[in-house]
Amino acid sequence: MLKLLNTFILVLYDIYTMEELTVWIMGIGPVLSNQQFIKDIGRRSVNWYLNNRPLPWNDRDALQRLYEECGNKYYIFSKYINQTMGNMMYEHVKRMHWKDAIVQVPNTYVINATSKPCNKIFAEIYFNLFDENLKLCGKIHVISLFDIDVNQTTIKVRKN
Repeated sequence: MLKLLNTFILVLYDIYTMEELTVWIMGIGPVLSNQQFIKDIGRRSVNWYLNNRPLPWNDRDALQRLYEECGNKYYIFSKYINQTMGNMMYEHVKRMHWKDAIVQVPNTYVINATSKPCNKIFAEIYFNLFDENLKLCGKIHVISLFDIDVNQTTIKVRKN
């Protein structure tokens, strides 16, 4: 019976809204998280970093690291350490710089977040640019910095 109870606790996910869910972490209890973080943390193709250390690939271990190292801002980190930053950069490029087709260069989406001494999330990605005939026209490097403390995002686009 105890083994069954432990198994149940380890897989308990309580859905609150479309974006939030609660994950039970042993030794801490229920921890609110962004749902996209739970989906993306294990399916990423490269390491994502928190305080210069790779985040674990397991969603519970990664969320525990956020909870322990980011304090009361852990949820904001879970909201942006996922595909959100990449989507923001893609939308910025489409809206401001390139109207034709854009494709991410595989395995180039990297996130590096810091919680000490300041709360910032740095992301970078490369995109291939195509013309209306789907002919490769070039490559760009997009860098985004989200300063959590002042709630400001900066996006820079560089031709590569």
